[in-house]
Amino acid sequence: MPKASVELLQPFTQTKQTTATKATGFYSIPNVMPGEYTIAVSAPGFKTESRTNIAVTVGAKISLNFTLTVGSQVEQVSVNGSGVEIDTTDASVSTVIERNFVENLPLNGRSFQSLITLSPGVIVVPSGGVGQSGEISVNGQRIEANYYAIDGISANTGASVSSAGYPGGGFSGATPEESAFGTTQSIVSIGALQEFRESTTSYSAEYGRTPGGQFSFITRSGTNGYHGTAFDYLRNDALDAKNYFDTSKLPERQNDFGGTLGAPSVFPACTTDWTRHSSFLV
Repeated sequence: MPKASVELLQPFTQTKQTTATKATGFYSIPNVMPGEYTIAVSAPGFKTESRTNIAVTVGAKISLNFTLTVGSQVEQVSVNGSGVEIDTTDASVSTVIERNFVENLPLNGRSFQSLITLSPGVIVVPSGGVGQSGEISVNGQRIEANYYAIDGISANTGASVSSAGYPGGGFSGATPEESAFGTTQSIVSIGALQEFRESTTSYSAEYGRTPGGQFSFITRSGTNGYHGTAFDYLRNDALDAKNYFDTSKLPERQNDFGGTLGAPSVFPACTTDWTRHSSFLV
């Protein structure tokens, strides 16, 4: 249907994006931030159709079709869109690690490095010394073949360690966005991570700089209200069982504590153009 109005609403921030269908009935809404959305389509002489709880993940390409029925625009047909959407726009193989995994899985060292290996074909290479432990290999590619992006910005420069053991700035792709110990704590903290996508095979030319895994990280965004968390991850031998063959337990004392705070951002007398990473296509 041509010239139908399409409105995309983010309920938590009340931000809207609008467009209209072309003469062929197709529409496109680019630059959509990851999150949950409500989309409504309306046209004169037809009932308004809306879909709620549409989850948009990082790097996703979502195709949604609407069929409008004759009636008044005041009448509305609502559909719950929380079901799983199948990507029919490309043949890439990728895995999205969402916020619920990050919050609920026990992560040793407060690093999401163990979450990266949840995708098929992704492994941690054996330790080769300082600066060469913990790197990721995707489908047998070299560890320096991976590409990392945070909120759409390249993060492919990390730390490198010389043969003499002195740390220094690595070249792009040498040990991308990793610490001198080969770990991923320097990418983004667990509290600030919303989700990330691992593209391992048949990804599009928009990545293409390196032949390994393409890792796209999205940091958490705020809403119109204030939100915060406090945590304390405790490991103590007082809570551990003793090995059957041991007469004593090895001492262990570990406390990782901290918190997060989110609030609305106010930019008076200016406009901001954010880089987005998802889109709607029909």
